[in-house]
Amino acid sequence: MRKFFYLIAAIALGAISWSCSDDYDDTAIWNEINNLKTQIEKLNADLTKAQTIVAKLESGKYVVDYAKTQTGCTLEFSDGSSVTLGTGGVDIPIIGIKESNGIYYWTLTTNGEETWLTIPGTTDRIPVSGKENAMPEISVDADGYWTVNGTRITDAAGNPVKAAAEASVSIFSGSEVSADGTMVILTLANGGSVEIPLRGKLNISISIASAEFGYGETKSFDLTLTGVEKITFTKPDGWKVAIEGAKLTVTAPAEENAYADKEGTIAVIGMTGNYSCMAELNVTVSDPVVLYAADGGEWVSEMPAQFDALAIKTVGGAVVTDAILTEIETNHAAGYSLDLSEADYESTVFRSYGGSDTNENLLSIVLPRNIEEIPDDGFKNCIAMTSCIMPEGLKKVGDYGNVFSGASALKSIEFPEGVEYLCKMMFYFAPMMGYGVMGETMALEEVVIPSTATDWQIGPVTTGSYWFFGCSNLKRIICKLETPQEVSTGSWGDFGGGMGVDPVPSDCVIYVPDNSVAAYKAAEGWGDFTIKGLSELN
Repeated sequence: MRKFFYLIAAIALGAISWSCSDDYDDTAIWNEINNLKTQIEKLNADLTKAQTIVAKLESGKYVVDYAKTQTGCTLEFSDGSSVTLGTGGVDIPIIGIKESNGIYYWTLTTNGEETWLTIPGTTDRIPVSGKENAMPEISVDADGYWTVNGTRITDAAGNPVKAAAEASVSIFSGSEVSADGTMVILTLANGGSVEIPLRGKLNISISIASAEFGYGETKSFDLTLTGVEKITFTKPDGWKVAIEGAKLTVTAPAEENAYADKEGTIAVIGMTGNYSCMAELNVTVSDPVVLYAADGGEWVSEMPAQFDALAIKTVGGAVVTDAILTEIETNHAAGYSLDLSEADYESTVFRSYGGSDTNENLLSIVLPRNIEEIPDDGFKNCIAMTSCIMPEGLKKVGDYGNVFSGASALKSIEFPEGVEYLCKMMFYFAPMMGYGVMGETMALEEVVIPSTATDWQIGPVTTGSYWFFGCSNLKRIICKLETPQEVSTGSWGDFGGGMGVDPVPSDCVIYVPDNSVAAYKAAEGWGDFTIKGLSELN
C-alpha cells in the first residue's frame, strides 16, 4: 500500500502544475490519487467477477435470473449465488476473455490487436479459472501509464495509454439477453463477448433431510419441484424407492435381508435438458426403540426417574403408548413439560389430559408429529399448562367441545394450517360451572385461526358455542379466514361473559385478511371490536 501511495502521488504531482506556497491547497492532488486508486480497484474487481462467471460457466452452471440495473446488471446463477456487474462507458479496453477448445483465457489488446495474455517469461496462456494466481495484474507505472503484468498498454497507434483520473474503466461494456431468450451476452470492452445459458430456475427439495425407519417400514415425503422435467434416483442396497408426482415413498429393507444396507443416502435427481439438480435424504433402519432425554440431556432407552422437562423420541417404527404417558403423569405430580415432537403416538387421536378435575401436572406440551385429532376435553381444566404446540398434520380439534376450556394459564395458542374442524366451547371459562378455578381469570391473550378451518363451531347463542366466554384478557385474534363466521356477543355468546366472569374486552384487536377488513367490520359481533388487516401485524 505504501508503494502504491508513493507511485500514485508521483503520478498526480507530475500531472498537475503548481507553485510553491506555504498555503498551497493539495485537494486536487488527493482527488487525483483517490480517483486512480478507485479505477484500479474497479478493474481488479471486474477481473475477479469475470473469473467467477467463467468458473460457473465451465462447471455447467447457468443463469436463472437476469436483471438490468442503472449501472449494469445482476446475474443469479443456478447454484443460488449472484454476481452484479458494472457495464458503463469504457475509455481503456485492455483486458478481454476468449474461448479456445472449451477453455476461456485472458486476452490483451495492444495496438488495436487482441493477443493471448501469457504467464510472464513463458508462452503459456493464462486460463481465466482453474489456476491459482492466474489473474492479470493491472497497475500504473511510475510515469503514469497503464500496465498489465508490468507491460505498458498501447493504443491502436502504438502509443502507451496514460492513466487519467477522469477516465471510465471496466472490462465489461454492456449486457443483453439473446433474441431467442436462451443466453445472457456480456459484451467486453475489447469487443469480445461471453455467452452464458439462461434458463428458468431448476430445483428439487425433500421435506426432510433424514429419516429413521423400522425394518420393512414405509414412509412418504413431499417433494418440491421447480422446472424439473424428468426424475431419477439412487438408493442404498435393499431399500425400495418410488416417486409419483411430488411424493417420495421409501420402504426400508426387511430384517431378514442380511445383505441390505442399514443406512445410506437416497439421492433424488431432477433433470431438464442437459441440466440437473439433486436433493438427498439420509436414511437409517434399526430396531424399534423409544428414547428419552431429560432436561436437555442425552438420549437414553430407559425413562429417567426425575425430570422437569422430558423429550421423547421414537426410532425404527416404535410408538409412544398411552401407558407410557400415564406412567409419566402418575409419577410426576409436581409438574413437568413434555416434548413429543420427534415421536409417533400409538394412535392418530391423542390421549386426553383433561376432565372435570383440575390437572396441575402438565406445564406445557408439544404434541406428537403423527397426531391428526385432539379429543373432547383434551386439555380441559389443565390449569397449569402455559403452552400447547400442535403438529402440522393436525386435522381436527375436538368433536363436541371443551378442548382447552378452563385451561386458565394458557396465554396463546396457534391452530396450524391444515386444521379443518374446530369444536365448540374451545376456551370456555366459567368456574361456577366447573370450567376453571374460582378466583382465577383466563390468561388467554392471543389465538390464531388458520385459513384451512372449513368447519369452525363458533356461532350464535342458539348453537351454544361460547368460544371465548370469560376470556377477559384476550388482546388479539389472528383470523386467516376470508369470510367472517356468524357469532353472538350476548351474555352467553362467543365473546360474552356472565356467571362471575367478564367478557372479551372491547379493545381486543382482530386481524383478518386485508381484502376482508370491510366485511368483518360490517359483520355482527365482529364489528364490535377493532378490525385490522394481517399486513398490520407486528
